[in-house]
Amino acid sequence: MPSNSTCPAIIHVRDFVEHVEPDPTRPGKGLSMQLRISLNIPLKDIQSEDVEQEEIPTLVRYFDEGNQSDHYKPNTFIYSSGSFLTISSEDEEFHIIIHAHTLNRHPGNEEDTEKYFMHCPEAAQPTVALLGVVLGRGGQLNSGSTFLHYRLQTTVYNSSARTYHTFPVTAYFKNGQRWVEFLASQKNIAN
Repeated sequence: MPSNSTCPAIIHVRDFVEHVEPDPTRPGKGLSMQLRISLNIPLKDIQSEDVEQEEIPTLVRYFDEGNQSDHYKPNTFIYSSGSFLTISSEDEEFHIIIHAHTLNRHPGNEEDTEKYFMHCPEAAQPTVALLGVVLGRGGQLNSGSTFLHYRLQTTVYNSSARTYHTFPVTAYFKNGQRWVEFLASQKNIAN
């Protein structure tokens, strides 16, 4: 097991629920639920020729301790954070699975959609905290539209299967004055 496996990758999301259903990985446990949302990483308004943008199907799995699953309905705005992992489904579609440590909904009556949406904040790009090993880097600082990017490898724990999963991640940083003083590593680190 890699040394970083005890420090999980954490993701913070705020977005609208598309669907609510029982968690299929825990049959017979009626309080194990999952929410379906679609994340956009990066945000739709960020344009770069070397970044492909598609909605990422995302499952937020949680244990409904207070038996309040009626709080989470389609079009409900949620705030959640938790450990996550990435998978490819049988149809080879990329998914994110979040094991929620926290899950809250924006107050209000989502059935009055016009009024509810008016008071909800906008869906936001997820915030991700990762620990991993840098495998490589690319891009250039302050020249053209190319993003500076780092490829790293991280390990997360899948509590449903009680296993560890290692996967690659590429982090992109937009060029600009913000990165002028950024010290890039000069060598790759290998396991």
